[in-house]
Amino acid sequence: MLILKNISKQYHGSKNYTLKNINLKFANKGLVSILGPSGCGKSTLLNIISSIDTPSAGKLLIDNININKLSPRTLNYYHGKFIGFVYQNYNLLNYMNVVDNIELINKSKHTKSILDYLHLSDKKFCSVKNLSGGEKQRVSIARALVNNPRILLCDEPTGASCLVVKPFLLFKNNLKFRFFTFFNIFNIIAPKNSFVFV
Repeated sequence: MLILKNISKQYHGSKNYTLKNINLKFANKGLVSILGPSGCGKSTLLNIISSIDTPSAGKLLIDNININKLSPRTLNYYHGKFIGFVYQNYNLLNYMNVVDNIELINKSKHTKSILDYLHLSDKKFCSVKNLSGGEKQRVSIARALVNNPRILLCDEPTGASCLVVKPFLLFKNNLKFRFFTFFNIFNIIAPKNSFVFV
């Protein structure tokens, strides 16, 4: 269960709230889409759920655990086990190759299957700086999926990739993919027994 209780975000030096008193509750699985105009706080909400950013007030609970109270070491475990994130601007390490970016946290038995599905097998040892925008987007998606996360957060994941506009994949039972098609600006997707937002 993912719960946001009275989540607010006010950036330092600003009198305005990016998010104010957000209360949301999500079951253990599903598919959710959140839409809004530019600057309304969609990416900020994603960053708070992923714990990349912290709320100015309120609580983020997963399985009744307050994520923002975790120690740095436990928070790293939370990132690796619970969260996959497809970033709007990729957030890849240009000096590393495709496989090293995908397995940045740890090695995975799923890497080869994901590379094959996303048509990246022939690029696996290429430096990221030499990839096209669409290829970088697919590497970002592969990295987010490789550890079979319980929560998959996607911030404009189809922006640069024609391939990914096709049905988007979710992990289910050892790479037996379930497919969803979406046309939304802001997406969060989760695998089986996971939180799903699109």
